Amino acid sequence: MTPEFIAEQRNIHILDGIAMVSTLREAAGAIVVLQALLEISKDEWKRTYDAAKGTHLIKDNTVGSLKSDAIFTYISKVVKTYLSADGIRSTAWTKNTISSENFTTKTIAGILAGSPISSHEDLFRPVATRLLGFDDQLVEAAISGDSLVRATALVTYLASRFDLSESKEDILDMYDREINFIDALIITQGLTPQFYIDKVNAIVAYLSSELEHGDPHVVNPLNLLRQE
Repeated sequence: MTPEFIAEQRNIHILDGIAMVSTLREAAGAIVVLQALLEISKDEWKRTYDAAKGTHLIKDNTVGSLKSDAIFTYISKVVKTYLSADGIRSTAWTKNTISSENFTTKTIAGILAGSPISSHEDLFRPVATRLLGFDDQLVEAAISGDSLVRATALVTYLASRFDLSESKEDILDMYDREINFIDALIITQGLTPQFYIDKVNAIVAYLSSELEHGDPHVVNPLNLLRQE
């Protein structure tokens, strides 16, 4: 291998490491936004009642125009709130796409109107994933709120985004140390802007250095998150 080839590979690994840190930051931020959306939409869910009958218009309700209208109102509230949030870059679609796809909104509302919905979470999941484009793992992490569930979701999301494993079971086996590492950071509120800056600097320094005894560098970008 020529020095030029080695330098090029090192630069690729550095860029992959930086991308991993940036993706973790965006995914962790997405969970915070989802938790805020969850609380706001929960209030909308509580208001969705038939005043005359004293029954919920969506929960355990059959198909009907009142249920359909209530779901569309709920969706509109969630989408409007989401579009006003800043700094979200981890969804499948841009905000411009979401705001312009009224047909998609109506279609999803129609599908949900004909589906059994037993809880607020049953309604929030498809709205957050199929309409807003958040990953299923991140939505489940927001709903749970448990730090270990959140860490597991983040690592699973990262491994999937970077094609580092073929199944969730493999991810849980291969990256248990990364899950515990992220879990500890969540518990101590360590996922700060300074953490991400320090982590990028550490990865660049590590991959740019010459290791003793010719040992190879760790180049799996997910493993690099634990690199000091």
